[in-house]
Amino acid sequence: MTWENLKFHIRPTNFKHTGLFPEQASNWKYLRETLKPGMKVLNLFGYTGGATLAAASVGCEVTHLDASKPVVTWTRENLELSGLGDKKVRLIVDDAAKFVAREVRRGNVYDAVLMDP
Repeated sequence: MTWENLKFHIRPTNFKHTGLFPEQASNWKYLRETLKPGMKVLNLFGYTGGATLAAASVGCEVTHLDASKPVVTWTRENLELSGLGDKKVRLIVDDAAKFVAREVRRGNVYDAVLMDP
């Protein structure tokens, strides 16, 4: 599936999802209009990466987090498919609360935090 210049691999999952929630397109558009190159973005519960791709496409440094390794792998596929494989995107499989607690202890800060809209 294509949205603007971003491409997503769609396939049915055993829990009745297709790997993308197209109703989120208005949020992706908002991110592209609001975020600036170089901003640090934390995308919690990132799923297959719609918001991550939107942020990366405008030059943000994105930390994408989800507890599911298969969907994080799927995000990598979507980044590559969209020509964003060389962008600064950290893909992390972890529990969101535990990861955020470690980031606080490390003193890491972000310009924007996205939480599964």
